Amino acid sequence: MLVPGPGVLRQIRPVSRALAPHLTRAYAKDVKFGADARALMLQGVDLLADAVAVTMGPKGRTVIIEQSWGSPKVTKDGVTVAKAIDLKDKYKNIGARLVQDVANNTNEEAGDGTTTATVLARAIAKEGFEKISKGANPVEIRRGQKCEFQDAYVLISEKKISSVQSIVPALEIANSHRKPLVIIAEDVDGEALSTLVLNRLKVGLQVVAVKAPGFGDNRKNQLKDMAIATGGASPSEVGYDAMLGDFVNMVEKGIIDPTKVVRTALMDAAGVASLLSTAEAVVTEIPKEEKEPAMGGMGGMGGGMGGGMF
Repeated sequence: MLVPGPGVLRQIRPVSRALAPHLTRAYAKDVKFGADARALMLQGVDLLADAVAVTMGPKGRTVIIEQSWGSPKVTKDGVTVAKAIDLKDKYKNIGARLVQDVANNTNEEAGDGTTTATVLARAIAKEGFEKISKGANPVEIRRGQKCEFQDAYVLISEKKISSVQSIVPALEIANSHRKPLVIIAEDVDGEALSTLVLNRLKVGLQVVAVKAPGFGDNRKNQLKDMAIATGGASPSEVGYDAMLGDFVNMVEKGIIDPTKVVRTALMDAAGVASLLSTAEAVVTEIPKEEKEPAMGGMGGMGGGMGGGMF
């Protein structure tokens, strides 16, 4: 642009609109409390879980996902379906996004089980919400979904524990020393599981049974690594040696919190579900209507200034 001066023509470089200073305004906030906020989030959870649940199992159905470019995507992968869902309602979308995190975490840690984790999260959240609506204490509900022990005895077995005789020595030692007991095994069921529940309710013994991580040889190797790291058992003794009374304290040996040894889809689902069912307030942004930028202009050399709205 050339601007006339006193005997001189001066050239002014136009300023790019992208480089011009501008103000950024924060959106206002919308806040909902209590049951109303939880109900909206659970609606979002239902929408996402319904879409993901149809892919479950060997007889699962396919889902068609619209894409902004190219052909629609046809998939039977739960986490892919979960990632594709973006709800218009912000409160419903918060619930959906929380369950998306469950699917993503399960996919990263286990590589499978994302659909199961999503369905579990929905079921646990709805159960918790129903109990809270009937007057249950949200803090107590969430506390019941967590298990944290300090200075605990840990029993490791690469086999399934069903017989009550298999765990009696462990229970007696833990009870006599007044310390918690963590059992990590392929599975715990039958009489053994009933005995653990009975001791927890009647005697007050702090005890928890955890399914060992992984499958097949991978699970055996992980259990052997746990035993070797503690110095409490040789690989050949990991199978089950409870009758010898040979127990190790993983916490005192420097192993991390035993409740973090295994993170399964159920644990991920329970964590997010507890947030959904016990949340008391939810904050979202209120988008403002965007107006078209006003255009102004300079008048002619001999005319006046052009007008514009600001």
